[in-house]
Amino acid sequence: LLSDTYSAEKQLTRALAKFARATSNEKLSQAFHAHLEETFVGYALINGSAFILDVSILWMTYEHLHLF
Repeated sequence: LLSDTYSAEKQLTRALAKFARATSNEKLSQAFHAHLEETFVGYALINGSAFILDVSILWMTYEHLHLF
């Protein structure tokens, strides 16, 4: 479960960055950037927690987000 969440957050972070760059609508770009910041915090918390707990997070691709 932790590795799935980690994978999803990492992939979503990449996708949101691409979406923010791809849009020409300023408000939409700002919304993507805001969501990107929130998602990155989640990604960093999972990564930091795994480090503190000395748990290895296996890189497993969460298939539903693999489309991005």
